[in-house]
Amino acid sequence: MQNAYILTGFLKSPNLIELDESLSFSFQKVRIIVEPLQIIYRKKSLLKTLETIQNRQKSRNYIPQLKEEVDKYITELRGSWD
Repeated sequence: MQNAYILTGFLKSPNLIELDESLSFSFQKVRIIVEPLQIIYRKKSLLKTLETIQNRQKSRNYIPQLKEEVDKYITELRGSWD
């Protein structure tokens, strides 16, 4: 094997692959090894992510714990360490 290139691309149809980069050699027969990649999700902004979480909580009528309830739970948890 003279030159081997590892590229990524997108399978557009059962017999058409669109590469993310161009190859530097002219039209010739090549060997292709296809390995499916996991879908990489685009990162959302932190604010958009928090907004999505809040909307889902509202839609299922989620009621968060009060600060006092959380503090009480933490105090009880720390008390059990002795």
